[in-house]
Amino acid sequence: MPELTLLKAADCIPLRQSVLRPDRPGSENHYPQDDDERSAHYGIRHRKKTLAVASMLHDPRGDVGSEMWRIRGMAVLPDEQRKGYGAMLLKTLQAIVAKRGGGAWANVRTTAADFYGKHGFRQEGDVFDIEGIGPHVLMTWRPEP
Repeated sequence: MPELTLLKAADCIPLRQSVLRPDRPGSENHYPQDDDERSAHYGIRHRKKTLAVASMLHDPRGDVGSEMWRIRGMAVLPDEQRKGYGAMLLKTLQAIVAKRGGGAWANVRTTAADFYGKHGFRQEGDVFDIEGIGPHVLMTWRPEP
C-alpha cells in the first residue's frame, strides 16, 4: 500500500523533472529554498518507487503576507493521478502550515486551479504566463481560526 513519507529535496527532483518540466533543463527543478532547514518535502511511495511529491518552502510574499509558506513542485506520475495522492500531500502540507502559523501560497497551473480550490485555496489576481510552462494563477490559503 502506498505510504506518505518525508523526503529529501533531491528525492523530489526526478519526479518534478519528468512531470512538471520535461522539456526544461534539470537544473530548474532544484528550487532556491529546497535545502533550507524550514522546508519540508513529502512523497507518496510504494515499493521504493516515488509516485507523487510536493514541497513546502518558507517564501514570504509582500502581497500575501510575511509568514507564508510556498507549496511548490507538486507532481504525481501520470498513471497514478486521480488516486488521491495529490490531496493527501496537500492536506499534509496544510496541516504543517497551520501548526507553524501563517498561510500558504502557490503559483498554480490553471489546469490545477480547481483542485486547489477544493482544498480551500483562493485565486488572487489574474492569470499570468510562466514562459515555457504555461498559464498560472496565484492561489493562497489560510487556516480557519
